[in-house]
Amino acid sequence: ALSSMAPPLRSPCWAPHRHQSDMSAASTSASTRGVDASPSLGSAASQLLYSPALGGGAPPLHPGEAGDATVEDVLQMAGLTVSQAKCMCICGMAWAVDAIAQQGLQFIFSKLDQEWGTTDSDWGTYGTLTSISMFVGAIGFSAIADTWGRKIAFALALGLATLANTAAAASPNFMVLLGLSMVASLGTGGGVPVAVTWLSELLPPGRRDGLLVLMQLFFTGGGLLASTSAAVLPWRFFVLVLTIPSVLGLLLVAWVPDSPVFLHSHGKQEAAKKSLRGLVGGDPQVEQRIRCLGEPLDVGDTSSGLAYLVARPVLVVTALQMGVVWGAAMVGSNLMCWVTQFCKDRGMPQGAVDHVMSVGYVVGIFGFLLAAALAQ
Repeated sequence: ALSSMAPPLRSPCWAPHRHQSDMSAASTSASTRGVDASPSLGSAASQLLYSPALGGGAPPLHPGEAGDATVEDVLQMAGLTVSQAKCMCICGMAWAVDAIAQQGLQFIFSKLDQEWGTTDSDWGTYGTLTSISMFVGAIGFSAIADTWGRKIAFALALGLATLANTAAAASPNFMVLLGLSMVASLGTGGGVPVAVTWLSELLPPGRRDGLLVLMQLFFTGGGLLASTSAAVLPWRFFVLVLTIPSVLGLLLVAWVPDSPVFLHSHGKQEAAKKSLRGLVGGDPQVEQRIRCLGEPLDVGDTSSGLAYLVARPVLVVTALQMGVVWGAAMVGSNLMCWVTQFCKDRGMPQGAVDHVMSVGYVVGIFGFLLAAALAQ
């Protein structure tokens, strides 16, 4: 009876109802409720799942109830911080390692041809088998990330790549190099998918798209490291130099907090709040939102990873469509892996080939900057 006579008291965590149409704005929390609902549901998938076009919308907030803040509410309110920029640099080592794995050894193909008598067919086999290893690594380390956390999976992936690539510098023949490179590719293949997921859960939703595209600059950095050092180093020292990004990532990973989204969705409320304070703490209003962090939303499904995907036909179709686009882009991108061979067949000296590749990487920087701006 009293509630019909007076407006309800607002708790410090009170937030008004949000209409579904409001949640469709790109720079607001379109994916807020989806990401918190499942530990393995990425930003794009969560936006699809809770899209108003699909009749989903965002689960409503309840006025007057404490604990109505979500992780992405906090990240969006805080904006981009210095701590998050540092996290980008550390996670960027995974992109650099990926570039080195895909395009690093091409700079010493001709040297190994002279030393071991390898042929174009051998290097074709090398590219095929290491690509398969990267695929397996992506599936395996993504499962680890969904089970034990992004930070653990990231460290394990870079650790495996570092150990195998270091050992590869002492390879006595092609077959040993191939075997060690396949082991290293397991870690390399898992590094970028885990890093993308981890970083997307550390960045403010309104800035996420452009910043993730911008991470490709670290890919360019890995390629430049390879192209500039190949001309001046013996090949075994060259292989050791290529481990620098993965070593840096391992040494600095302790400075990056684990994903607050993962921790929150696994019921680790205090750990999630600690992670958020390390990322965006300091502002009194942001701290208030952190204290008001609610329980993770329960969508009635505990499946994760591939099981979550295959149970939803709409997501399966979207994943297949994006897979076709991604595959087409990779076909074009991986032509860079054979530029050195093309140049050698046309009689260009190795030093000139290295310069051509370096110029190509520098030009690519402008492409990534444009793509980041368009995505944002």
